[in-house]
Amino acid sequence: PWLNEADLDAEEGWSYYPVWVEWVNQNQDAPAPVGNFSSNNGYEDEYIPGIPGWYDSTDGIVGEYLALLQLDEGAYTLGVNSDDGFKATIGANFNDIWGQEIGGFDGGRGASDSIIDIFVDKAGLYPFRVLWYEGGGGANIEIFSMVDGEKVLINDPDVEGAIKAYIPKGATVDESIPERDATTGRAAVVSVMPTSGQKRVEPTSSIEVVIENGSATTVDQSSVKMTLNGEDVAVDVSRSGDIVTITYTGGLAAEAYWCERVKNIAIVSFKESNGNERSAEWSFEVKATKPEGAPLTTILIDFATMAGTSPEPWISLEAKP
Repeated sequence: PWLNEADLDAEEGWSYYPVWVEWVNQNQDAPAPVGNFSSNNGYEDEYIPGIPGWYDSTDGIVGEYLALLQLDEGAYTLGVNSDDGFKATIGANFNDIWGQEIGGFDGGRGASDSIIDIFVDKAGLYPFRVLWYEGGGGANIEIFSMVDGEKVLINDPDVEGAIKAYIPKGATVDESIPERDATTGRAAVVSVMPTSGQKRVEPTSSIEVVIENGSATTVDQSSVKMTLNGEDVAVDVSRSGDIVTITYTGGLAAEAYWCERVKNIAIVSFKESNGNERSAEWSFEVKATKPEGAPLTTILIDFATMAGTSPEPWISLEAKP
């Protein structure tokens, strides 16, 4: 419903305007110092690309930082200094919504650190994505790791042991584009309905998982499976171009005697064409329906403590029409 006000060519639809940076040490008020890396220690803050927007605004900024991190086997401590929030993920592809969330901060704050501890069990290039946002006031972001007890910007060429970061081959920079083209070529889950944590879902709603095939791997459609609340369910798997859609239409668990919503747990699994097995579990809450002829009750529990005795629960039942 919005346009990208950081892109002057985005008058008629959403766009991206990727830029290349050597490392992430950005500040709305650059070169004024903020965070761990600044002119105070030889790392002058850099401007945030794309601001001010169309109306000279520096509020409501969102940035997406993508890189392939070169990681050896072992433990790593990463860090994000941000004003305001962020979410960091590692996944098969940058746009895969089932990427593993490894850290984040949800809310407003001044420039502050969030520390992320991870363990890598196989050396390789890992698709790393940090989605960062700012509401109002100050805005900054730094992405770093701990090296010999010191904070070091990821991809700092002057520090031995700094984690190296690479741009995916073929990625566009310094140009307006309608869709991201930074990709690993792996199949990616791009949407799920109902979404994780969604509430008051209609009992008749379907479950839909949409996967975009990549240039390197595609979905083995015969391998797709889904379970709902621990039971295998039948799904329809269709393909249109590069888009594979998995759909379940058999209804959701909704009957309950006492609550307004019923938790449903879904698991989808599939294989990629290279043999990698993928799966994810998520849950959502469905509007409860009362079984035919069953009363719906609310249980009220009060706790009272009397002199010289332990707390004793008093339970009353209140019938509801």
